[in-house]
Amino acid sequence: FCLTGSVLWKSFMAMLLHTLLQKRADATKHYRIENQLNQYMGNKQTPLDLRFRVRMYLDQAWDKLGGTTEHDVLGGISKGLRGKIRAQATENYLRSIPFFNNGP
Repeated sequence: FCLTGSVLWKSFMAMLLHTLLQKRADATKHYRIENQLNQYMGNKQTPLDLRFRVRMYLDQAWDKLGGTTEHDVLGGISKGLRGKIRAQATENYLRSIPFFNNGP
């Protein structure tokens, strides 16, 4: 019984460590992309208010998707299924707008 418990504990710790390392890698990738974008916008003399809006968008997308992009999540499924998922997401969004929620 002790051997089984030890194996389970080690497996759990390995999975936990893997998850933490993956999250850190995703965060590092996000910050690298954000820094490159900041540098690009600075070089192109992008107005400060637009830079702020772009950063806010990236941060909100990061928070909403949990460190992944739509491409990361949907990249492994067929084009047809991706289209259906995107269509459903768009429909849900449009139905949340009062002007559109009386449709069929």
